[in-house]
Amino acid sequence: MILPYTKIIGLPVFDFKNQSQIGTVKDVIIQAKDFKVSGFILESSIFDRKTKVISSTDLIDIASQGVIANDEDAVSTTEENVRLKDAIKSGYHGIGQKVVTKSGKGIGKVIDLFISSETLEISKIHVKSVFIERIISRSAIIEIKKKKIIVRDNFEAVQTGVPAMGPSVI
Repeated sequence: MILPYTKIIGLPVFDFKNQSQIGTVKDVIIQAKDFKVSGFILESSIFDRKTKVISSTDLIDIASQGVIANDEDAVSTTEENVRLKDAIKSGYHGIGQKVVTKSGKGIGKVIDLFISSETLEISKIHVKSVFIERIISRSAIIEIKKKKIIVRDNFEAVQTGVPAMGPSVI
């Protein structure tokens, strides 16, 4: 199943072992080097100010109804999970990044990411410019930097058919 980033934010996270909710997805942690989801930042309690995270290796399933973790012990703080702390620190997130071709032509900005629930890879990006919206396949992406995503000059995009100033298709 392919899930948009914008639909994952706010999903409940459940503990499979105890059959209880352990938090809500606040953000997705993405590794820029391989464009994969390495975990989630959770919102767990208004009384607990420490940033809680869960690694993708501790997940059983991600669906449109929620995220299922092995158990509540999978949740840790960023201080306890150095790998996720470093990924968060890198600041890569995907939404709002500029998309340009290898030759430097501006395509637009990322307004959504599509994530495969099976592989946790970003499969497509939804890009919006002033006049048009496009969905660009992961295979067209050459490089991911902190401020921009570089795509092939001859990338193939699916145009959503809706002017960018109109309502969003997705």
